[in-house]
Amino acid sequence: MPDPFAIDTQVFDRLLAMAGPNIAADLVVQLHTDLFNARIGLQNAQALLDRAQLGAQSHVVIGLAGTMGAVKLQRLARQITDLSANPSGQIAALSLLVLQIIPELNKTLDWLSRHPLQRSIQK
Repeated sequence: MPDPFAIDTQVFDRLLAMAGPNIAADLVVQLHTDLFNARIGLQNAQALLDRAQLGAQSHVVIGLAGTMGAVKLQRLARQITDLSANPSGQIAALSLLVLQIIPELNKTLDWLSRHPLQRSIQK
């Protein structure tokens, strides 16, 4: 079965082209840093069963994933945001979504760390 992980490289390449050669490498590092921090935030929020923080952190991921063309990551983050905003949303369902998004975040972080423009990304 093929891995459904995907970055729309056309979207990502357009983003880097818009940033320009002087900023593109910094942008790759900043995307990595922001997604890394969002992953930690999601894990902490899940541990505390903090619905508001789950929503806030997943909202960050929605923007970053959409900007870079990480379609599956964006879809999972939208599901977390939507469910976290619903007071009747089950916390167990939220936790399951977090368990699904963490590997996707890890794959995206790994992809960014291997990008040819990456500089000094710590894994």
